[in-house]
Amino acid sequence: MTQNAQPVYKTIQQKIQQSEVVGSDETGSSYGGKKGWFHTWQTITLTFIVASLNRGYKTIEQYFKDGFPLSVYVSDCWAAQLKVKALLHQICTAHLLRELCNFEDALSC
Repeated sequence: MTQNAQPVYKTIQQKIQQSEVVGSDETGSSYGGKKGWFHTWQTITLTFIVASLNRGYKTIEQYFKDGFPLSVYVSDCWAAQLKVKALLHQICTAHLLRELCNFEDALSC
């Protein structure tokens, strides 16, 4: 089944790389008994997911070595994501709102 799915998986990867807007995130997981990460890249209609033992730029570069030259790249402020080549970078609105709430809480008396 894996071999049969590879052409579709590759097509999803290519379409995401050519999209106008790409969102990216990663989440921790257990991978082969070790601390690992699921990296996701998504558009409004497509999602590309990979599992990796690396949370950093190395994994991003492995799957998207040319970055996203045609895309607005939406991510949190994780250094690996900010390093990605893109037409423009945008910080995720949910992360900005969370930071704003933290800022408000810190200033409340």
